[in-house]
Amino acid sequence: MYERESNMLSLISVFAIGALIGAAMALLMAPQSGPETRMMLKDKSTEIKDKAVGTAEETRHRAGQTLDEISSKAKERISSLKDRGEEMIDEGRAHF
Repeated sequence: MYERESNMLSLISVFAIGALIGAAMALLMAPQSGPETRMMLKDKSTEIKDKAVGTAEETRHRAGQTLDEISSKAKERISSLKDRGEEMIDEGRAHF
């Protein structure tokens, strides 16, 4: 589970870095003045950072939900197995 979340965050990071590099290259190639280009780079990097943070938070939230579901199902299964084990012990005692 942890490995899957780690892979997802790595993938998101790669896309974010690629988007930043692509945006920077596009802005640097544009026919604008230096201050305008720097302002656009700053705005774009802030926008991309905000999206990456939002995506990371959403991924963390989903991972937490999934972990809670797995934990709940495991507890139910353990309880069921415990009950079944007790039934088998009682049946064994009834035969002796």
